[in-house]
Amino acid sequence: MKQQNVILFEVTDSYFSLLDEWILLSVRDKPEWRLGERHVNCGWRAAKTIHELKCGQSALVLSAVRYGPDRCGDIETLNETLNFMRSLDYAYIGECISSWADDKGVLSVYRAFDGGSLRDHLYKSNWRDEFFVKYCVDRTVYSLEIVDIRFICRQILEALSLFCALSIPFIDIHSGNISISDCGCELIDAEQEPILKSIFAPETRSLPTLVELISNELVGYICEERRIFDCC
Repeated sequence: MKQQNVILFEVTDSYFSLLDEWILLSVRDKPEWRLGERHVNCGWRAAKTIHELKCGQSALVLSAVRYGPDRCGDIETLNETLNFMRSLDYAYIGECISSWADDKGVLSVYRAFDGGSLRDHLYKSNWRDEFFVKYCVDRTVYSLEIVDIRFICRQILEALSLFCALSIPFIDIHSGNISISDCGCELIDAEQEPILKSIFAPETRSLPTLVELISNELVGYICEERRIFDCC
């Protein structure tokens, strides 16, 4: 058993070394970017890594995700889609500074947000910490007022209605890809999620279907005893 654990560690370490090599090669033509601390376990995706990034005085975040088994579309088409989504100027969609796809995955650069995601807000956690440290069962989950839940859901539905009008089936919505601020909320990782979920699938979804989905998934916050449990 001890020997098996060592082998698993070596495989994991080798895998992350390949991730580092991929990211470094991907940004080699951006000398103005300075890669900072790497965070590989702060999200639930095993194939996702995040680097803090500096460009002059600007604090940025680079998010890199490897393709899953349901990848669809060639590199040229994926990049055309990323360019189009990056051009969307909408209040409830987080701004993407840069994004591109290659033969290994999708990379995106965003402005840094110290507050983390909605899930981090509910758990009062630091987004840089490991996933199971931030969201373990021993941590207290804090609540939102009903008026805040309605406010957030209305803005998310506005963003989803835009995706629906553009035939972009963005439905994998959860508290981990929502950023909140005093001005409201934004969908983050909007460039990565649809592409990794086969954006070119033939079926489309109507807005009533999206409303039903968001009611079952995002508002998979169960309000009980003044707490909100993230069921996504």
